[in-house]
Amino acid sequence: MKQLMKAALITGVLTAPSAHADFSGSYAIDLWNAVTNGGVIDTSGAPASVTLVSNNTGTPNANQDLTFTAFENATITFDWQFTTTDTATATTAGAQWDPFGYLHAGSFVRLTDNSGPDVQSGSVSFDVLTGQVFGFRANTVDGLAGAATTVVGNFTAAGPSAAVVPLPPAVWLLGAAISGLLVLTRREKLPATPTPLT
Repeated sequence: MKQLMKAALITGVLTAPSAHADFSGSYAIDLWNAVTNGGVIDTSGAPASVTLVSNNTGTPNANQDLTFTAFENATITFDWQFTTTDTATATTAGAQWDPFGYLHAGSFVRLTDNSGPDVQSGSVSFDVLTGQVFGFRANTVDGLAGAATTVVGNFTAAGPSAAVVPLPPAVWLLGAAISGLLVLTRREKLPATPTPLT
């Protein structure tokens, strides 16, 4: 029985989920794609954090994008801290002019509240599939009257759990082969059955 438990443990190790913390290792910041359009993407805080600053050069609808192509199915989590210096008016909040959010499979998901305060923050979690592009976006609506700065930190990417995602057949075959060998080894060690006397 102990041998079977060892085989199960070996199989469990082979199927353990992967986890990456911060912008390091497989998610190192130099592996990301940065596209600036009049703003700034500051990676000097990496691996702990990155900072996106929106365009304030008068160019409307300009995006600062920091993106990554997923090499595995994963759950992405991060914290964000947003501050805008864009001028609020009597009828509009400053935050609506420089929205921040994340990119997921071709879509922009706004995180900032258009009618919210000039300082906002939050935590996010979403799933990506292998080959999908995800990342962060600092947008500007007008490109005037002050920029917004967003710091992204506590980034993690956790690979799939074996309980959720089916294992490849090769892993199951390896586990079965190890279990079979251990059972055969155990049988060879058992004493022979005595022959009854007649």
